[in-house]
Amino acid sequence: MFLVMLDNATTILELMSIFYLLFRQKFRKMGKKHIIAAIFLLAGFITGIAAGLDFNNILIGPASTALFISILFTLLLFDVRLSEGILMCLANWMIVSIAEGVLYSIVGAYDMQNELVVNLVVSGALVIFALLIYITIGRRFETGAFRMTIGMWIVFDLILLVLIMMTSFFMFLIVYQIQDNRIELVGRVLLSVSSFAIILLLFVFVYYYSSACEFRIREEMLDDQIEQQREYYQLLLSKEEETRKFRHDIIADLVGLLHYCDKGEYAQLKQYLEEMAGAISGISSKTYDVGNELASAMINYYLNPEKTDCEVEVIGMIPDKISVNDRDLGIILSNIVRNAVGAAGNTRDGHIQVKISTGKKYINIIIKNTFDGDLLFDKNGIPVTTKAQKREHGFGLQNVTELVKKNNGEYNFTSMDGIFSAEIYLPV
Repeated sequence: MFLVMLDNATTILELMSIFYLLFRQKFRKMGKKHIIAAIFLLAGFITGIAAGLDFNNILIGPASTALFISILFTLLLFDVRLSEGILMCLANWMIVSIAEGVLYSIVGAYDMQNELVVNLVVSGALVIFALLIYITIGRRFETGAFRMTIGMWIVFDLILLVLIMMTSFFMFLIVYQIQDNRIELVGRVLLSVSSFAIILLLFVFVYYYSSACEFRIREEMLDDQIEQQREYYQLLLSKEEETRKFRHDIIADLVGLLHYCDKGEYAQLKQYLEEMAGAISGISSKTYDVGNELASAMINYYLNPEKTDCEVEVIGMIPDKISVNDRDLGIILSNIVRNAVGAAGNTRDGHIQVKISTGKKYINIIIKNTFDGDLLFDKNGIPVTTKAQKREHGFGLQNVTELVKKNNGEYNFTSMDGIFSAEIYLPV
């Protein structure tokens, strides 16, 4: 009984440790409901193995119950979507199965009779191997590097399925069809090395594919920021030129004002002052200035009247020097404002409001916009993109939330009565 309990616990530990080592997913920020669900799942698992249930030998279809338990733990502990989590767990299970098959063939050469002891030896060896890899080189891998589309994950799982079928077939031939012990040993070694090599090459390919896609998207965002800065400075130069013209004409304006005062022509004086005030207002209204140069650049780039016909309202100030670095602030603002412009531009009476307030510890940025249709949110409270190129556009708000959390901030996305609101808290 004790060996069965230990075997089941080791299996789950093996699957979860290998999963974290291979896919380097971020742990979920555990809310109250997640903690309660995790406690119930853990209690159910412990109760089951204490009652004598062997989850390794209870099958659901072709897979053991332990796989489905590991999927539940993965969805609770890691910040992954449902479909993505299931496909990743399937890939993890097949990789572990291949590794176990190789180790079973090695252990089988020693003719160990107790199956539970063999299972414990194999699972324990893989857990120790995962721990050693993590301590030596695993922490160098970028967290969340394996971010692929669902289609790519399906292809990845199918490749692993073909590989596991091939290794099982060749292992059967080596063990049961080859009589020469030396040839059998060579066959086991070659199959083990080739299996690990194929898995390693597959992971290297996927890792660099994901990294290349991420780099390309980041590079495009950087190009956008450079273009935003360029246009912002052009607006500043234009504003400076008009200010210089106004200053050049101020002497003439003062002479005109003095003339109307001397003549007592107060109606003309009032009209002249209104025209001067209009000129000043025209200069100041051509750009939005929120205090922070980079933030102003982002807001002006997307909310320029030439780019949107929406009614725009910008209120508040951001300090020029804050704890959030310029790159993070630029990505956060550009993605949210760009989404607001895109959504409000599709409505009849588009309206965008940017409201910024600064407290002692946090900057509160609230961006509201009108939108048409229904808006869905995923389990992390992030709006689900409706754009066709989900691989490209899905990174926008996901990058926002990651950067907000990286900077110890908070975010909240809501929608009500055709108004979408993005609220961001960032430390001063």
